[in-house]
Amino acid sequence: MNRGTSNGFLLLWQLLLWFAIVSKSESTIDKYCLDELMRDLVGHDRRPSAYLLYVYLWGQLSGTGTWIHRASLSGLSESTGLSKRSVQQGLQWLERRRLLEVSREKATSVAAIGLRQPWRARRKG
Repeated sequence: MNRGTSNGFLLLWQLLLWFAIVSKSESTIDKYCLDELMRDLVGHDRRPSAYLLYVYLWGQLSGTGTWIHRASLSGLSESTGLSKRSVQQGLQWLERRRLLEVSREKATSVAAIGLRQPWRARRKG
């Protein structure tokens, strides 16, 4: 098995673990997030780390009354099992797809990450 395949296999197991954790918690994940967003980010965009980050942030924020999470790259890396670089690339990709808004006071500050759900606005309108 080459390195790329083993990394993909590890990410798949991490995703399955997160689904198990989230399904046992009080929070619920939107059906669109499971059905469509996973297919878009993992299959089409080939960015499973971005999807794992999105699901992790959803689990952290769901039911809190806010969709903003303050986190460092190190904290997200430790919480998800991804490398800091994978976290950074995942956040950049989610920001590019307009699924997150990331803001910092300084380049080295802890980020305020706003989770966006654009499909909910489309459903209402």
